[in-house]
Formats: sequence, structure tokens, C-alpha cells
Amino acid sequence: MFINKKILLTSFLAYILLTSCQTGQLSAPEVYYNSTAKHELEQEYLLKKKQNPHIIHDRYILSYILYKNNKAHQALAEIKKIILEQPFNAKYLTLAGQIEFDLKNYPSAIQRFSAAIQYNKTLLNAYYGLALSHYRTGDLGKSSKINNMTLLIDPTYFKAKLLKIKLQSLTDNSTKNYLTLLKNTSLLLKEQPTSTEVIKLMVKLYLNQGQVENAYIALNNFIRKNGDNDQLNHLICSIGLTYGNLAKAGQIVNKLPENSLMRWQCEIETLVASNKFERAYQLFLAKKDLFELNLETRIKEARLLMLIDHHNEALSKLEVIYFDNHQKNPLLNYQLAEIYFRLKNYDSAHNYIQKSISIDHNNLAAKLLNIKILLKLNLIERAEKIFYTENFAPLNHTIIEVQADIFFAKKDYTKAKKFYGICQYLLFQSSVAIKIAQLELIEQNYTKALGILNNLSVLQPDNREIIISLAKFNYILGNFGKTIKVLNRLSDPTINNETGLILGLSYIQVGQEKLGLQFLLSTANNFHQDITLIDSLTYNLAIQKRYEEAIPYLENIISIAPQRANYLNQRLADLYTIIEKNENKKITAKWRYLFR
Repeated sequence: MFINKKILLTSFLAYILLTSCQTGQLSAPEVYYNSTAKHELEQEYLLKKKQNPHIIHDRYILSYILYKNNKAHQALAEIKKIILEQPFNAKYLTLAGQIEFDLKNYPSAIQRFSAAIQYNKTLLNAYYGLALSHYRTGDLGKSSKINNMTLLIDPTYFKAKLLKIKLQSLTDNSTKNYLTLLKNTSLLLKEQPTSTEVIKLMVKLYLNQGQVENAYIALNNFIRKNGDNDQLNHLICSIGLTYGNLAKAGQIVNKLPENSLMRWQCEIETLVASNKFERAYQLFLAKKDLFELNLETRIKEARLLMLIDHHNEALSKLEVIYFDNHQKNPLLNYQLAEIYFRLKNYDSAHNYIQKSISIDHNNLAAKLLNIKILLKLNLIERAEKIFYTENFAPLNHTIIEVQADIFFAKKDYTKAKKFYGICQYLLFQSSVAIKIAQLELIEQNYTKALGILNNLSVLQPDNREIIISLAKFNYILGNFGKTIKVLNRLSDPTINNETGLILGLSYIQVGQEKLGLQFLLSTANNFHQDITLIDSLTYNLAIQKRYEEAIPYLENIISIAPQRANYLNQRLADLYTIIEKNENKKITAKWRYLFR
């Protein structure tokens, strides 16, 4: 008699599923998934569901398969329906928690895992998932407590032992503790010599102590024993980019497989680190088909759009995602904060960065951006307190730059220049060089300030940040002709609210009022909420006696600038009075008074 082996395997594994133990080291769906062609398996269980939608265990396996096939949203929708039918099943709740966790919906994951534990006090995956979720939200105390409970149930549970070391590394930065943690991590690596998670933790411990070379050695030893690993090559690339070794990052990019997603991620990151934003975006578009169309990819695209000054397009993409049930995603909130920061909308930036930090307290970049935003809001003492309370250590170039920003905000320019200099030594960055030039300008060393920017412009002629800064400096110094010449190097100066404003005003200053107003109007159409821009536009429209055109712009910003409502309403009233009286006299002097 002929026996279909696939049917026999299905029956056997279904039996395992029904009788599986609840300790959660390797669940039945995992066994089944790992033993079968993944996409064929998905089709098989979609058909099973269609034929008999009432068999919950088949639907549970389908949920797991969808989840593992990177269809997390579909998987979550399916497991939620199952939970509605069987709300007290710890196994189903745990899978829902795992999916919510991977979608970075940490509060929802916490609810699912907590419910699972309520119905099964020995389910290790649920305990570990709950501990890890609290870890991601920054509640290290709860995370540690629950993780210790996991280890009480099973002291050999590898993931919990790994998390324990991570938690200890965040609560004690002392050298003694670091040595103990490094020893314990080495023991874990002996236990599982092929674990990429352990070697990544070891590397992080080295980097936390500023031992970059030891981090490289540990990674290279691991790769030599276990073979090349795209994840770890990507990590080496990231270390190179973080610590200024662009050559190292470039070597890794060339080692990665030609059409691998990891290769193009590294290539894009390297271009970004080199301030080649336009090339990075074009490469992303060329290789977009390799990227999975998920939340992370959509955020990555918006970030690249931001870097090439397409802020409105980036915002529109992110806001669609945000209101599509992703308000609790920390990375999405962070990216929205970064764009609003660049647009100088610091209140909105602060709102989003607070949400990001409340969801994921361990994100260093979010903490540093929060400090930068507070400095712009003139909350200097608060920013300084957070910086020193967090005890950022060791000091890499990013952290040192923020420390210099604090000194800059406090007008301690001597210390600011010193720390920007240290930052430049660690990693050449045009943004830091521009800040040094700003300090020279403040100290009235005009020739030196322009010299720094001109040298930067020779080294990086296509760097938008340098072009914009060089134009701003020339504008401040009254070199309006040079300002126009520099800004015309940009493909579209009006795509940035600052450049459009400066270019328009520069043309007006050199006597080309019509062209200047044209640039101001073009920029205002893209940035109609920029109060400084609208101020300048309406002033210059009034000078040209184009009163009716100025009124709508003023009326619009009055609603979004309540702190300046009296001032703006007075200007609006003056315009209406001029129109009604049909006054032909010059109003320049009066408007200059209003602009005091």
C-alpha cells in the first residue's frame, strides 16, 4: 500500500501540536515550519482553513507560518480571531504577544504575555517575552524581576541568561561589573558557540568601554570559527561608520553578496555617513524591490527623503503610517521628531520624541535628539540635567557633539569649541566643522569662519549642508551676490525653507525685487507655516504695494502662532486700512517699526 509521506508527517506533527509541552523551548509549529517548504506550507494551511475554518489548531499553525513568512499583520489578525474564540489559551496569547513584540507594539505585547502567564504559570516563552517587552519600554526593574522568575522556572533557559547580562550592563557601568559581565558572556558563548546574539552582546560590552579594537577582534574570531555571517558583517560596517572608519565599512560592503539586502543596506548607510544623501536615495530606489515593504523600509525611505530636504513628502509618508495604527512604534515617533526638528518645529519634535522614549527607553539616538530639542526650546538646564543623569559612557563622537551643543547653548564658547574639536578628531563630520565655523563667526573671526566653510566646500562640493551654511554665512556678512551664487548650486533652493528665504531676500537686497518675491512665494507655498518666512514675504509684498496678496498669508499664520497674535493682527489691520483708504504713500518706515 502506498503511503503519502507528507500526509503522514502532517498527522504526526499535528499530534505533537496537540500534546506539546508548555515550557516553550521549541513549539510544534516551529518544528513543523522548520521541516517543510515554507511557502508551500502557507498555501497548504490557507487551503485547510478554507475547507474547514472551525479547526482552531490548523488556524494556529497558519498564524505561526504567516508570522515566520514575514506577514506579521496577517498573522496577528488571524491569531486575534482565535483568541476571541478561546480567550484563556496561554499558547495562543503567547504567539499574539510575540507578533505584537516584533511589530514593536510593546504595550500590547505586555498585555498578551501577562494574560498568557495568568493562565499558565510555567510558560517560559511568555515570561521571557514579557521581560523583553519591559526591557524595550525601558522598565528595567520589571524586566529584571520577570526575567529572574523565568530563570527560577528554568535556570538553563539561554535567552533569559543573555537578557540578565544585558540588564546588568545597563544598571552598572563600573569596570568591575563590566569584567564580570564579559566573563559571563564568554561562558554563554562556550555554551552556544554559534550564537550571533551572544557575540553581538560581547561586542556591545567592548564598545561600552571604548574598546573598539577588541570588538573587531571578537567579531573576526567568531567569523573565522563559524564562517561569514551577513548580520555580523553588517555590524562591522555599522561600527566602522559609528567610529569613523569608513574604509573598514567599505571593505565589508564589498564582502557581502552582490544581490543581498544586507549589502545594499550597508552601501546606503555608508553613503549617508559620507553625506552623499542624493546617491543614497537613488540607490535605495534602484534596489527597492529587494527590501520587504514593511514598516521599517517605509521609515527608511522617509528618512532618506528628509536627508535630501524633501521634508513634506517624508512627513506625508510617515503620517499615513502613523495614523494607520502605528502610533506606538518608537522608531516611527523618532523619525517624525527628527523631521520636525529639521523643520524647526520644536514643539512637535518634542511631542514625538517623548512618545518614542516612553515606548523604548533604551534608544540612545532618541535620548540625544531629545536633548537637542530641549536646547532649541531654550530648556538648557533640563537638557543638561538629562545629559549628566543618563551618564552617557563611553563618549563617542555623537555624545561629545551633544555635550558641545550644551556648552554652546550656555554660551560657554571656549568649552564648546574644545569639545567640537575632540569630536572632529574622533570622526570628521561636516556638521561639526560648520558648528566650529559658527563659533568663529560669533567671535567675529569672519575670515576664519568663511575659510572653514570654503575649505569644506572644496572637499565636499555636493554636500547640501555645507552649501546652505556657506550661503547663510555670506548672507549674515552682507555678501548677497555670493549668497545667490552659492545657493544656485542647488538643484532647487526653494525645496528648503531656509534656502528659499535667504535666496529671495538676497535677490531683493541686490535690487531684483521681482525675482526675490518669486522665490519667496514659491518657498511659502511649500512652507506656509514657517512664521519667519511668511513675516518676510508679507513685509516685502507690502513694500511692493501688493497688499491683497499679503493678507491670506498673514491670516493663515495668526491661527498657528498665538504667542504673536497681537503683533500679527496689528499688521493685518494696517493692511486692511491701507487698502480701504487707497493710500499711496510709502509704508516702509511704518513696517520697519512693526518688524522691530
